[in-house]
Amino acid sequence: METGIRILPHVEISHTNIPHFLIEDFIMVSSWSLKSDYSLSQVDLSYQELEKDILDEVNKRLVKTLATSQEGYVTAREVRFISKGLQMFFFTDNRSRKYQQIKANPNIAICTGPLQIEGLAHSKGHPKEEENRKYLDTFSQTQPSSYKSFNRSGFFEHPNTRIVEINPERFVLYRELDLPDGHHLCIDVLTVTGRKASRIVLTKDGYDSKAYGELTK
Repeated sequence: METGIRILPHVEISHTNIPHFLIEDFIMVSSWSLKSDYSLSQVDLSYQELEKDILDEVNKRLVKTLATSQEGYVTAREVRFISKGLQMFFFTDNRSRKYQQIKANPNIAICTGPLQIEGLAHSKGHPKEEENRKYLDTFSQTQPSSYKSFNRSGFFEHPNTRIVEINPERFVLYRELDLPDGHHLCIDVLTVTGRKASRIVLTKDGYDSKAYGELTK
């Protein structure tokens, strides 16, 4: 793992396992001035601890922005999600644009506050199918008022209603933290496949990143 990547004006970043799209995002959202005395470093985190922080963020907002695409055409809308751990699902009409896009291309993205989620979406069929009882049970247990409203409306009975399950692959959490040497802008990345957790932190030149874990230079 290479760390302490120096960001210099007009200099290409190379030889790092920090994803370039995250570096670009870091620069875009940061109000910090990326001068030659600043650097980006990557450290490993506890998967369980970061998972807990991300679950807290997921559960803060029931309604999240879902982006879907088909043949290069991207759409986004707010959707009410039901969560159980890191997995999520929602109900929709099989005639909707998002459902048709998911059927053609399961790759989706979700945004809620400072959290970005990437994953795969799959239709699980009609909510009244016997094997889908678990989704209705989770909905009634976690969001009882909304469940009652959906149930009274006859939405679960409608022949076009479908359950869509989200299998998240990566969570990216942007936050500012008070670390041992001061206040820093950080990107925490939880990769579900492989159960990896890491942090990208903007540091001043000369900062001892060993305070956050063992780094190999």
